[in-house]
Amino acid sequence: MSGARTAPEFLPLHPQSNRQFHELHAADLSADLQRCDKEFNESLEQIIDCADPNTNDLVQTLSKTYERMNQERLANAKLIKKIDILKKDYKLESDKCEPISLENWDSYCNGERRAPSLVDMFTKMKEPRATLPQEGNTSTIKLFKIFPYLWEDPTCVLPDLTKSGNEKRSNPDDDDELQIEGGTIELVCPITCKPYENPLISTKCGHVFDKEGIVNYLRGHSSRDCPQGACGKIVTLRDFVPDKVMALRCKIAKIHKQREIHNKEENLDTL
Repeated sequence: MSGARTAPEFLPLHPQSNRQFHELHAADLSADLQRCDKEFNESLEQIIDCADPNTNDLVQTLSKTYERMNQERLANAKLIKKIDILKKDYKLESDKCEPISLENWDSYCNGERRAPSLVDMFTKMKEPRATLPQEGNTSTIKLFKIFPYLWEDPTCVLPDLTKSGNEKRSNPDDDDELQIEGGTIELVCPITCKPYENPLISTKCGHVFDKEGIVNYLRGHSSRDCPQGACGKIVTLRDFVPDKVMALRCKIAKIHKQREIHNKEENLDTL
């Protein structure tokens, strides 16, 4: 036969414990995940540079692994958000309780008064909504999504993946297929009229120019009209960031060209 409780199951938060309570938080994995992003980017570049016949399969395998890491990224974001909400809700409920004292100790022990349980509240909480940050044209996940299509044709026109309905999942078995638009993308800078060496994209209008060309175009000017005809946007050098997609197009195009030359030389040797 069990006796009466000698201590309450739960107690309200003690005022002197506020600092320790507010220090409770989920581990932020963003720094570790950023390092992983860098490793994935380097692995992607190494696979492409090797130009193995199984390059597409290797990238798809890497893409699936990256997708799993992104699921962990999302889970971490949800946990951080959940803990923040939990702490606010718990503090609100705890503040409604009468502070513990010798006079009310027994009433907390026998259950007449009940303080909230942090663990119970956490268990009963609904999962909060959380989304991964959109990184636009510099996103690693975007490179994985478009790679199979660029590997087949580095000049193909792709839809804007930031618009609803255009995004293709990294799993090739998904039904949500990326729809390729008609036309081709020129891999030549409209300013220098030479193949891109260091492509930069405008964050204002999305037009792409080689670094050498846009730097020369803006030299002596704090801002100018976008050099792309009929654009109409005013741009500054600060508006331009590296265009990883165009850089990927150009790298793949070079690999294809080298393969063509190699195949022609082999054919000549056999003759």
